[in-house]
Amino acid sequence: MFPTIQYVQLLAFARVRERPLLAIPRDFTELELQARWFAGDFGRSFTGTAGEEIEIVQFGIWNREAGPDFSDAAVRINRELTGGSIEFDLTDQNWEVHGHATNPAFDGTVLHVF
Repeated sequence: MFPTIQYVQLLAFARVRERPLLAIPRDFTELELQARWFAGDFGRSFTGTAGEEIEIVQFGIWNREAGPDFSDAAVRINRELTGGSIEFDLTDQNWEVHGHATNPAFDGTVLHVF
């Protein structure tokens, strides 16, 4: 008998059931995504919408008040180091919807993550 068949049969009659180690929600909130971003869960290297090479050198300071989500970040875009703020949104349209384009607090934003 194949090991996979034995495993299926064992599961059918077992009194102990397997369950996921962590419950993963289907839809993350913006706050949860910010926390995972800040922890580095998504990595440090990305490709921009126009093909730019993006590397996060320093995630910055997490801002829970009004203004960009992360300040004093260091980002390398196409190998050129730049500093500024990072704004994190669930969708790209939120930049306009939330009024970031006309808010002077967002003038120093170097990266919009969505």
